[in-house]
Amino acid sequence: GVQTCALPILTFGMYQELSKLCQRAGSGQDNLAIKAIVICGAGDRAFAAGTDIGQFTAFETLQDGHDYEAQIESVISSIETCRVPVIAALHGAVTGGGLVIATAAHLRLASADVKIGMPIARTLGNCLAIANLRRLVALFGEARVAHMILTAELLSADQALASGFVHDVLEDRATMLARATALAQRLTTMAPLTIQSSLDGLRRLRHATACQIGRAHV
Repeated sequence: GVQTCALPILTFGMYQELSKLCQRAGSGQDNLAIKAIVICGAGDRAFAAGTDIGQFTAFETLQDGHDYEAQIESVISSIETCRVPVIAALHGAVTGGGLVIATAAHLRLASADVKIGMPIARTLGNCLAIANLRRLVALFGEARVAHMILTAELLSADQALASGFVHDVLEDRATMLARATALAQRLTTMAPLTIQSSLDGLRRLRHATACQIGRAHV
């Protein structure tokens, strides 16, 4: 059936629970027979506004930062490689780590109040890992990602729809969640092998390295 995962404040523990769910779905250890996952925000204000800053206070060395990036990459990769479709049901603030989770999902819906961005230049002052930059560029395009990060401006629902990042915009959170649930139910009726192979092919294309262009030799 359909499994719904509601995100509260993003902590390391929440990331791990999400990763475990995505790894289990569609596998031999999936006793719930999950065929689709809907990720939504736990409250009325936001899908996810980023990782709880308090999670970083224990960092003392550069290696702590590297270990964190590796841990988060493992989680985001588990969403991308999930054997069943993952739908991100977006409302309110979708920024920072919340935006990265949304980019890893396979389908995205939004409510009209959504605000999407990566305002790290005016908040934490950190940098995105290259893998996450690649995910953003694959969905938004390089020019829009540059503007998003350098200016720290947030995109509206209409802008997200125009860019192709979300597939539909609904009038409010309740309507959007109902639409996400209905879409997930529809996906449970589709051919699972077609879904799995298509998701894998799309992921491989996203991570493919572009060919180097050089002068022809004669």
